[in-house]
Amino acid sequence: MACSLTDNGMQFSAAIGAKVTVKVIADNTKLVEAEYNDQSIPVVNNSATFTVVGGSNLLWLNLAGPQEDVEIVEDCGGGKTQHMFGYTDDAHPALGFTIIGA
Repeated sequence: MACSLTDNGMQFSAAIGAKVTVKVIADNTKLVEAEYNDQSIPVVNNSATFTVVGGSNLLWLNLAGPQEDVEIVEDCGGGKTQHMFGYTDDAHPALGFTIIGA
């Protein structure tokens, strides 16, 4: 499988209809809630999967955990991931990503 998101600096783009799985990689930080295009999306195993819609839409991730090293990735399947955002020895209760569907 290939990654769906293209990193355009401060935002990401993907084809309309693409399925994207975003995963939180951390020792203790948990993805507790996710929302895309103003719709709640299920969180399973610290991941959330959504289907890209047209235009500019926000992906919100709500996290709970201590200050630690955290990486947010797109899970591209087959063990392949693509880095989206990360931080070291810090905690972020909410993260937002702009996803452009084209």
